[in-house]
Amino acid sequence: MVRTYDTRYEGVKGSPFFTQSWSEGVLFYSDGKKSAALPLKHDVYKNQLVAKRPQGDSVLINTGNVSHFQLKDIR
Repeated sequence: MVRTYDTRYEGVKGSPFFTQSWSEGVLFYSDGKKSAALPLKHDVYKNQLVAKRPQGDSVLINTGNVSHFQLKDIR
């Protein structure tokens, strides 16, 4: 057995998200439909979309049928 340690990101500061705050966004699906505007964050490191639900919690978006997305009011 060999133990290895991955220290490539040791000391790295910051966030994996494109923006720190929630941005209004729209999802465009492969079949040509699009979602209503919803609060989104894009995790650039993991290439995942996170949506904020009306209840206040957040969920990962299944991007299997999402062709692209658009964020508005990026700050």
